Amino acid sequence: MSKFIQSYTTIPKELFRLNNGPAVRLRAYPGPQRPTGLFDLLTYGGNVRPKALSPTTYMAPNGASMRPNTPKMHRLVDALRGNSIRIYSIPAVRKEMTLDGEPEV
Repeated sequence: MSKFIQSYTTIPKELFRLNNGPAVRLRAYPGPQRPTGLFDLLTYGGNVRPKALSPTTYMAPNGASMRPNTPKMHRLVDALRGNSIRIYSIPAVRKEMTLDGEPEV
């Protein structure tokens, strides 16, 4: 059964990415076997396959882990250690977006 929840053509609320250092590096893992630890995406022959194109074929995870401002997010931030931690923010975008990421006019 698919774990697909929902897709959006807008970003309904501000989202955050917790990161160790200024460069965002996705945690890739060679598929098809899923690891037991944390990862952002599976690779196949060194390449990433888009998986969110259809709810029937979606398999998590599918890219950078982003979270809304919730109590769980606050617990994760409180648990962070070190002086290179970065928290990136993506603001809400309520205009319809096209597949290339540009808002429709």
